[in-house]
Amino acid sequence: MICVIDKDNILSEHEIYELTHAFFNGEEIIISRSKSYNNARLNLELFKKEFSYKGILVDKWDKSISKEIDLGVLNIYRDESSTRRIMVKQIIYKLLEKASGISLSWGILTGIRPTKIVHKLFDKNINSSEIFKVLTRGYLLSTEKAELLIDVAKNQIEILDSIGNNSYSLYINIPFCPSRCSYCSFPSLSANDYSSEMDEYVNTILKELEFSRQKMTNWNINSVYIGGGTPTSLNHSLM
Repeated sequence: MICVIDKDNILSEHEIYELTHAFFNGEEIIISRSKSYNNARLNLELFKKEFSYKGILVDKWDKSISKEIDLGVLNIYRDESSTRRIMVKQIIYKLLEKASGISLSWGILTGIRPTKIVHKLFDKNINSSEIFKVLTRGYLLSTEKAELLIDVAKNQIEILDSIGNNSYSLYINIPFCPSRCSYCSFPSLSANDYSSEMDEYVNTILKELEFSRQKMTNWNINSVYIGGGTPTSLNHSLM
């Protein structure tokens, strides 16, 4: 069991779980707002201090390591609240990296669309070399992944710039999955547990598609993306 104690509610349970899960896949992870657990393999407690954030990690033999980051030392070109959350994620990352001996090439990033970070920085006229520093020093990405994100974002910008203003893309969400992949952070539903809901869900999607067709009559559709979830969780008749 891995327990993370966040009495000050600095991060959401989802944020803590996804980052901890990346290091300790397969282990039970407890997020506590009040206490540590004596039977836990590791207890990691987060503290909000006046001018810094601190984390202390204690193993089952009572050996401890700590990490503290002062306010104002990190510049990732985001608002203060977001920057503080990134600082705390850095603390979790550094402590779990040392405890596990594992380094994550994607750093503190979990979930989807990591290029959106790069796009927002480009929108603020931040140059590529500075963005590289933000990715590697702020989000703790490896050199390879930071360079990849910047290259992909540049290619996306070229494609997006070629699309007309009077066009749109359509995303159809199928939120069912046959199982939960270890790396996945999508809020999906079990295909087995929700099989009785699939017919009604698809019928509702069809109604929404018809509404969208009428609403977007004077627009040109650029692409259709079906995702989820796992779209093939639907049987052939529903597909």
